[in-house]
Amino acid sequence: MNAITVTTPSRLHFSLIDLNGEIGRIDGGFGVSLQNPNFKIFIEKAEQTKILGTTDTKNYEEILKILSTIKKKYDIKNEYKISLKSEIQRHIGFGSTTQLNLAIASAILKLEEIFLSPYEIATIVKRGGTSGIGVKAFESGGFIVDIGHKFGKNKEKTTFIPSSVSDAKPAKILFRQDFPDEWIFVCAVGKIGKIYAESEVEIFKKYCPVNRRDVEMLSHLLLMKILPSVIERDIENFGDGLKEVQNLGFKKIEVEISGLKNFIDELSKISYGAGLSSFGPCVYALTKGKKHAEEVANYLNEKEIKNFICMPDNKGAYFEYF
Repeated sequence: MNAITVTTPSRLHFSLIDLNGEIGRIDGGFGVSLQNPNFKIFIEKAEQTKILGTTDTKNYEEILKILSTIKKKYDIKNEYKISLKSEIQRHIGFGSTTQLNLAIASAILKLEEIFLSPYEIATIVKRGGTSGIGVKAFESGGFIVDIGHKFGKNKEKTTFIPSSVSDAKPAKILFRQDFPDEWIFVCAVGKIGKIYAESEVEIFKKYCPVNRRDVEMLSHLLLMKILPSVIERDIENFGDGLKEVQNLGFKKIEVEISGLKNFIDELSKISYGAGLSSFGPCVYALTKGKKHAEEVANYLNEKEIKNFICMPDNKGAYFEYF
């Protein structure tokens, strides 16, 4: 085997659960895997390393960093030609960095006949330090809830920090369920500023810990409304649950900082529910069936707002070998 193509999912991160920490655990989160947008990357052994097809210099730099990490850890001497056929835009709420890291690292290791789980690989490339949703989305897709991290002195995490600066291992998975195929998300991406790196760290420092009562309400909502709705395929209650999430805990802070609350409310009126993925600026609207999705997309097109019709993914990353 001299070449491999890997196609990743993306993901929506609906909310972190506990950024209060009083009971000794923080983070936790829930989200869903999407078929698109995605990374599709062709990797082959070559005489020298080449990276082609990316329109983002940060993706180029990220790939070089991943290559260096994997080659150094496993003393790999081969060089690779890496061609990006499609890519996920960075820092807009689709979890691009985790998918790119796992895609490149997984493909290189498979070509070298080193077989590790996505969880093990994520630990090596230091992804998932706040949320395990992206790692599990890569592994198997679906609707996912993770357990977060132990919190306190000498624990997994001692402070409230985002994945980008966390050395914690990826959060393990509490729940994973196939997501209904006919529940389609229309994702709108406006032209507001992106929040990541230092700005993200400062927000965690400023607003954490959040109010414990909000965490309790969010946990109740997740356990007794959102999870049952996925299992019972009850789109009305699932959408209502997502709408309520926007007004609780750290998600409420993210929505307020984004300045997109009115837009989220607007999209909720023409869908089963709308919300902000991570810090945004991606706003999702939940629809049922392609006709409904196209109606919402046309509404956004008329306003000249960039959007994606995003199908749920229940399989995870896909590899083709050559």
